[in-house]
Amino acid sequence: MHIELTQEETHFIRKAIKNRFDNEKHIKIKVRYVDLNNTLKIGKVNYKEKELSLLRGIANEYIYYPLQEKISSLNELSNIELFKLSKNQISAFEEVDKQISFYNKFFSKKDKKELTISILEPYLRLKNIFGYKCYYSISDDKIYKVGIPTGGKKYISIELDSNEKITTFDIYDYNFENQQNSFMKTVTTRELLEIVVKQESNNQLTERQLFIKEILKTACV
Repeated sequence: MHIELTQEETHFIRKAIKNRFDNEKHIKIKVRYVDLNNTLKIGKVNYKEKELSLLRGIANEYIYYPLQEKISSLNELSNIELFKLSKNQISAFEEVDKQISFYNKFFSKKDKKELTISILEPYLRLKNIFGYKCYYSISDDKIYKVGIPTGGKKYISIELDSNEKITTFDIYDYNFENQQNSFMKTVTTRELLEIVVKQESNNQLTERQLFIKEILKTACV
């Protein structure tokens, strides 16, 4: 398997090889680490299966396992927290993804880890919606569904009558007939925000309604 490493990545692997060599009791495996260290180079190298086995063990122990707590903490954030992160703290994701990309170099496609920036993608779509039309449906003076435009003739449909975190966003192509069939009304972002704020004065908003309010507030600043 051909793997291309930078100078920084090669230095990292050499340090890990030394740690594993120093802690290894079996002479045969120590020899394998010496051979791997000799093979390791900056740039592209075709590593043999035995070398890959050691490299993957190193990648798991020294790259991915230390990241798991960070990845878990990102996955546990609420929709509102993730939306706020997407506005001004993308670097938190970029640093983790730099390490995941490094890790993925040692694995085939089916075993690669997903980049955490994919968690943020739908939120990034919702950052700049001012000036677009929004859609909503209402019953008993409560908004229960909205369609938020994301640009590029796409919109995200969100069911609001729930406190559950949205883990999968339903993204659709804009189509006038679809909008007519799926939603009752069309308004501006500011008008929709006013409706949500008015609803909040009379009822406790669900977590999803609070999430939509945050999106709309950002759009109307």
